[in-house]
Amino acid sequence: MKEARIRISAMRQHCGENIEEDPEHIGWNCKRWRKIRAKWIGKYSQEELDNLPKCTKICGIKIKNPTIFEEQIKISSEEPTDPMPPCRYEGSTECELTGNAKLIVASDGACPNQQGDSRTRRAGPCLFYGKNDAYNSAWRTGTYSQGAQRAEVRAASRWVSWAWSPTELWTDSALVVRGITRILNDESHRMHIHKDQWGRIETGIKAKGIDNFAVRKVKGHASWDDCIGSPDRAEEKVRNDEADALAVAGAKQHAIHQKLQDLLKREDRRVRDIQRMWIEIMEARYKEIRNKDLEQAKRENEEEIDHDHPQEEYDGYEEYEEYEEDMWAGMDMDDKPFEIKVPIESTEQK
Repeated sequence: MKEARIRISAMRQHCGENIEEDPEHIGWNCKRWRKIRAKWIGKYSQEELDNLPKCTKICGIKIKNPTIFEEQIKISSEEPTDPMPPCRYEGSTECELTGNAKLIVASDGACPNQQGDSRTRRAGPCLFYGKNDAYNSAWRTGTYSQGAQRAEVRAASRWVSWAWSPTELWTDSALVVRGITRILNDESHRMHIHKDQWGRIETGIKAKGIDNFAVRKVKGHASWDDCIGSPDRAEEKVRNDEADALAVAGAKQHAIHQKLQDLLKREDRRVRDIQRMWIEIMEARYKEIRNKDLEQAKRENEEEIDHDHPQEEYDGYEEYEEYEEDMWAGMDMDDKPFEIKVPIESTEQK
């Protein structure tokens, strides 16, 4: 075991320094991998790298930035109640659409950073009644639950709260359609997420009358090719696009500073660069160790061959070659047998 440890330690001396290699030396101090470090983390200042925690430097693990918690505190822990609806005469009602004796309202929810850092995720719901309508509204979602799905359910909740006449909701959310359909069938919504909003929706619909509400599923982000030959689909696309723009505007009402978002993106890039640096170093290190093993195995094999066939056994080869040339001189090459070298005992050995 002691010899094995010495051999492994010798293999690991990549930089020529008489230092026992540990993870910190391999990744951050070994001169052999200087170019790889410069490739991936050369863009960051030394002070910035020195302040990294050990789990980030050695394992590439990202830790939570305490600054983000200050922004999360600004979000209320509970969803605020809906404000009083505006007066209809404050806006235009000419573009309001009615179908099946019901006022049609388009809703949507947006979360522009849905696929990004969950700590900076901010969502916004909206309701669209018609162009320049007083009831058109977009706002930011409350609570720590931030996402497009939460915003979709939140929009449906305000739609029920503000309903003053029979109305139909157009939405591209399958979750909202499924939940409201169950309520309209006089069933429980049976939703295990966003229960606070589903409770408001169910209570409002049953209080104002199930017959006064309807819901329709529309295709989200539809193209004009999808609307060819169907005026209803064209109307759905127009209203869904208007609702989508309003929802994005609602999400932007969150006052999260752009500098904080840039800081978090830089942290993400830095951690990814450290991870890639480690992968490249370990791959290069493995290749060197493997090559050293092959070279050592080759040398050991050559030493074994030399040990099994010492040079003294071949001292008579030269004399035998001269005798063989005299013996077969003048013979045809086709009659000459294969050359077989047999050692001849020297005179001294006799």
